[in-house]
Amino acid sequence: MLAYLKQIPFSNLEGYFKNAEVSVELLGGLLDVLTLEAEQVWVGNFLVSLAKAQNFDMTLMFAEDKEKSLIKEIVAKLPTEFAGKVKQMYST
Repeated sequence: MLAYLKQIPFSNLEGYFKNAEVSVELLGGLLDVLTLEAEQVWVGNFLVSLAKAQNFDMTLMFAEDKEKSLIKEIVAKLPTEFAGKVKQMYST
């Protein structure tokens, strides 16, 4: 799945979710996959683009402890230029 995600340009990702919500189930699956990725700059860009989805704050409101834990785990590995931004965008 990770190889597939890496083929999607960030602009396409933003365009797709501009008028569609990210479900909590989809977010959880994506976070599971992103924890495996070593290229943290790519992960940071992916998460920033995903957070631009319609009603993303609503998705985060329904996130469970597992998703929140994965977000913290990912943020801890991100380079400084992304960590603060992603933490702010993904705070619940």
